[in-house]
Amino acid sequence: MIVKCKCGQDNRIPDMTAPGSTYRCGNCEKELHFIVTATATPLINAVPGTPYPVAPVTVNENVSKAPAIVSAVLLLLAVLGRWPYGFYTLLRFAACGSAVYLAVQANELKKFSWVWIMGFMAVLFNPLVPIRLPRSSWQAIDLVAAIVFAVSIPMLRKRS
Repeated sequence: MIVKCKCGQDNRIPDMTAPGSTYRCGNCEKELHFIVTATATPLINAVPGTPYPVAPVTVNENVSKAPAIVSAVLLLLAVLGRWPYGFYTLLRFAACGSAVYLAVQANELKKFSWVWIMGFMAVLFNPLVPIRLPRSSWQAIDLVAAIVFAVSIPMLRKRS
């Protein structure tokens, strides 16, 4: 069963909730309660009309920083030197994979502008249908992309 907090966040109630436990909203972190009725999910020792705490919907709040860091470092290396073709292929796979991962995490955190930014990055660095541009253009794009990945690290966190 889903219970809506006053802030508008949907929170999931487990089938069996232990009375006396305290649960908080996944968004605003205020204590959550619901009223047990005759049609509510059966609870251990549930008394109709008594408020019981609920469990918030879990969201992965610990977005891994590693994909963004690896992609930013590889992109900076691409800007600073000339590398064999295999390096740029690896760069495309790393940047595209990181962008997809970060887009999914941004979506879970409801940071939709970052979903679009990372989606664009995934398309730009797509290794399956690569975009062909001159080296000088790629150096500027790689620098901007490295900055975007670096900025995404603190931006893709749970709201406090």
